[in-house]
Amino acid sequence: MPMMKICERCGKEFECLGSDDCWCGKLEIPEDLSKILKSEFKDCLCKDCLEAVIQKFTKDSNSNIQDKM
Repeated sequence: MPMMKICERCGKEFECLGSDDCWCGKLEIPEDLSKILKSEFKDCLCKDCLEAVIQKFTKDSNSNIQDKM
């Protein structure tokens, strides 16, 4: 069942399905980034923020991810 959440990164409201069918399950999130996100955020990020963080992380995986959040 869809639920509305607030993105911890930007504050935007977005829809989460809370299951494998959710839009976030279709994104390729590197394992290292997934671990970092789980340690930095208590809940989901919106699609725009998650895509931006993935893009920044994959562009330069040697940089400090803290600077990219």
